[in-house]
Amino acid sequence: MAAVLQMVEEWLTGSPVLPGFKEPIQGEPCDGAACYSLSRVYVASFLLHWGLFVLSLVLSPLLSKSYRALDFANKMYWHSCMVATFHATVSAYGAIYGLYFGPEFLEEGHTVGSSPIIDVTSIFSSGYFLYDLILLAVMAAQGHAIFQSTAMFLHHSIGSSIFLVSTHYKLSWCTGTFLATEITNPFTNLRFLFVYMNMRKSYLYVVNGVLLTIFYTIFRIIAIAYFWPVWLSDMPYVLSVNGWPMVSLAAFGTATGTFLNVMWFKKVMRGCLKVLSEGMGAKDD
Repeated sequence: MAAVLQMVEEWLTGSPVLPGFKEPIQGEPCDGAACYSLSRVYVASFLLHWGLFVLSLVLSPLLSKSYRALDFANKMYWHSCMVATFHATVSAYGAIYGLYFGPEFLEEGHTVGSSPIIDVTSIFSSGYFLYDLILLAVMAAQGHAIFQSTAMFLHHSIGSSIFLVSTHYKLSWCTGTFLATEITNPFTNLRFLFVYMNMRKSYLYVVNGVLLTIFYTIFRIIAIAYFWPVWLSDMPYVLSVNGWPMVSLAAFGTATGTFLNVMWFKKVMRGCLKVLSEGMGAKDD
């Protein structure tokens, strides 16, 4: 495993494979994430998520009786949930580590700065969003209602563009704050998987719902409520460093994300209250 990880790291530090990405300056010393070619991270992320989708296609029918009972659309959504859970876990970890535990990157007294860790995480997420947009488009075009979500198309389209472009600017605090909200998605995806496995009345389903509500409240409501006044108070300096076009795009994306967070929060709360009021029982089988 160590040898494989070393090979991957060596590949990621190679020459750019696509134009237009922020890349390490050849010949200059670098360390850790700052040495990675972001174009290689993007390609690797896109291929990795498709690879995980194929892996789920192969393993799920072998390991899950519940999966085999699903129709085609729900089987595809099952795989989508599996891959999304992996992406959300990696992205949330990268963003939270970059924001709170990584090297200091913010200019003193401001929300402006560039973090290599968050840049890599942003590009990793952009690769995932491209994979998922293709999956959503193909499945929605075939008439599968579960994939025909305007909010999800909007969320992924904005995310893929902003996270891709933002690495050229000093907006890591902004993008990192919103990438950290991905920490709620594993709980959301597990909810669907528990439903597919007839576990709506299990303790795991209830505990997952409560954890989803707690993490959603912390990262998508409280953290974002803190983000807006801080960022807006620093807006004159943010604009002077990053310029109107990019800040306008970032503001549009974060405002849209905030709206979607509030909209989905209502559903999360209703779902949590419903589960708690119904109580917990044994697994439905």
